This record gives sequence, C-alpha cells and structure tokens, in this order.
Amino acid sequence: MASGITDVTRRRAEEVVKALVSRGEVAANASEQLVDALLSQVESNRKAVQNLVSTEVEKAVKRLDVVRKGAVDALESRVSLLERMRGEDDAPAAAAPAKKAPAKKAAKKAAPAKKATAKKATAKKSTAKKATAKKATAKKST
Repeated sequence: MASGITDVTRRRAEEVVKALVSRGEVAANASEQLVDALLSQVESNRKAVQNLVSTEVEKAVKRLDVVRKGAVDALESRVSLLERMRGEDDAPAAAAPAKKAPAKKAAKKAAPAKKATAKKATAKKSTAKKATAKKATAKKST
C-alpha cells in the first residue's frame, strides 16, 4: 500500500525508542512497552488510512455511476434464463454468438418502451423576395 506512511517494522520502532532512551526522553525500563504502543498505533493508523481510501473510492465509484461486474454477470445470467424460458435458444439468431458490449452505466429506473410515432413532413412555402434596383451613380467628367 503506502510504503513508508504506515509501514514501521518492529526493528525500526526499537531503533526509534533506543534513540529516545539514549537522549533521556524515555526511561529504559519502559522501552518495550513504548515499542509495543508504537507498533499498535502504527497498525491502527494503517487501518484508518485503508478505511478512508476504501470509503473515498466507493464514493467516487457511486458518483461515476459505474456498474459493478457482479451486477452485469447477474443480469446476463437472468437474460440467458429468460431466453431459455421463451425458447429463444433455437432461434437462428442464437446460432451466431453475439459480442457482449461493455456496460457503462446502470439504468436508474427501467421505463416502459415507447413506440416511435412517425411525423408527417409538411412542405414549407417560401415567400418570394422583391429585388431592389440599385441606382447607378454617374461619374463626373472633367
């Protein structure tokens, strides 16, 4: 994961505590408990960072409205089952396997399919524009 941020080995913790003991900041008889406490805190911090990253990734995935692979697999199984129930396995179109398009977004709510209505094309009448005559200007001769 994030090497260096949360990774502290027992050896490194012992080195830090030994330096503190040599400077007189920690009593020698409390060094082992301090090493254990330090390692415990590091583990706690590692779990907190991991949970934070997981939560933020999950939020980002939800904002992007990405469909999980498990959901796509479940829907493919369900469609396959429904096709078998309808007897579409024997249809000629089923002979050639169809390519699966990658799912991009999940439909939030399935709306009933609407029939497209044909629109009549109406002819537009254009209005004729009157041409305006330009007046020619005479040049003066000198």
